[in-house]
Amino acid sequence: MKKVFVLITIYLIINIQASFGQSGYLTKSDTSFYNIKMLNQGAVKNGLTCIFIKGNTTQEEYTPEQVTQYGLNKDVVYLATNITIDGKQKRVFLLRLVSGKVSLFSFVSKKGEEHFFLAKGDTTELAEIDLNDYRAQAQYASYVSDCNRALENSKYVTHTRGSLIRFVRDYNTCSTHPLPRLTYGFRVGLSASKLNSANISGVLRNVNFKNNITLTVGAFLEIPLGASSFSFRPEILYRRNSSTYAFKNLNIDYDLVINNSTVTTPLMIEYLLPGVRNRAFLEAGINYALALKNETSLYQYTTSGNDIFIEVDDQPVIAKSQLGFSIGGGVRIDVLENFWLLGFRITKLSGAKSAVDYLSVQEVVFSVSRTF
Repeated sequence: MKKVFVLITIYLIINIQASFGQSGYLTKSDTSFYNIKMLNQGAVKNGLTCIFIKGNTTQEEYTPEQVTQYGLNKDVVYLATNITIDGKQKRVFLLRLVSGKVSLFSFVSKKGEEHFFLAKGDTTELAEIDLNDYRAQAQYASYVSDCNRALENSKYVTHTRGSLIRFVRDYNTCSTHPLPRLTYGFRVGLSASKLNSANISGVLRNVNFKNNITLTVGAFLEIPLGASSFSFRPEILYRRNSSTYAFKNLNIDYDLVINNSTVTTPLMIEYLLPGVRNRAFLEAGINYALALKNETSLYQYTTSGNDIFIEVDDQPVIAKSQLGFSIGGGVRIDVLENFWLLGFRITKLSGAKSAVDYLSVQEVVFSVSRTF
């Protein structure tokens, strides 16, 4: 056991040293230095000079005229080149954001403004991305015309680092996925809902209610969270429910008749799993339901001789306002600019004010959605 502990300790020490080790590099016209420590000065200063740290205290500063490229590590690389900013040409270090058939670079000016540049392959010919959306779209199209999906995505690129990185990376692999963008859509589904009486008292307690099948329709917004695989999807859904439940309690017959119309507003976070074209997704979120119509009648039948007596209680057994959660998943099918969603969702709702006094609702929804 002691040997195992020692081996684990040595392994952790080696990995920690590797994580914090000197992994930078610097290249001059005729000399390269590897496995060195380069100082991270921040986005603005990194584009103007680079600092090579020797030992613990000695520092050597270089300008873009002296160094062709340097890296803080293998992922953060700066290349020296000439650009035109505010009508003036200057030599600076550009941060390489993406490398491939098309490369993407960034430079942050002293004013804090980030400028983006595109280059084809290993060429040193850079083109700054225009701030005008119409002219920028024409620029994108000229770089990605050999990939139909990227050409389509060029209509939706925004002048932000995340969106540009996603766009260029997808082009370099000619990804079939559409670029994340704000969309809206409509949904239709079948809901299998079931009432749960485990947490209430009275004659309805522990009644085994059957599933009730209803139609659900609604609309939603798909709001991408940056250029990631996550998105926020607020929805508004509507369903009507008319059902009758017959049961016994203490040898007394009852009929429960429910007629309600409900609007639900799920607020979902969606995650798209990696995939080549059609991609699976997972979702989870909170759900609020408001009953626009909430009519309930509980019929109690008692007999005395040949006579049957009926008592009616019109007190609602489902809360007007309900709060709960939803989880689900499915498949997203990309079709040109838009997509279809085939999904399932499990939802549990209970009275927002007093869950003990009302029946809770559990439902499973199978739905088809279309974006526009």
